[in-house]
Amino acid sequence: ENKFDEKIKKMIDKGVVYVGVSAGSILAGPDIKIAGRDDGWDKNDVGIKSLTGLNLTDKILSPHYKSKDKGTISRFEKETRKSVLRLKDDQALFIIGDKEFII
Repeated sequence: ENKFDEKIKKMIDKGVVYVGVSAGSILAGPDIKIAGRDDGWDKNDVGIKSLTGLNLTDKILSPHYKSKDKGTISRFEKETRKSVLRLKDDQALFIIGDKEFII
């Protein structure tokens, strides 16, 4: 409603760096569905209707990855037919132009 997504994208176009930590990492992708897994992390108990992300990357990101999350993420990938980039706490997805690196 407040066009937050458009404001962020305009700032990025002007050279402002977007740093997404935890939920902010998930938000950078095409959607945030992975965050609302009933079998994993946060339930959508506030009734968020639009699960669209910022589309800063086409990757679905899973921050704080630990091996215990493998089953939840694998089920998500099977159900959605989308792959998930698993990021441990000491990792980040670095995007500059059309190049992406795990750092």
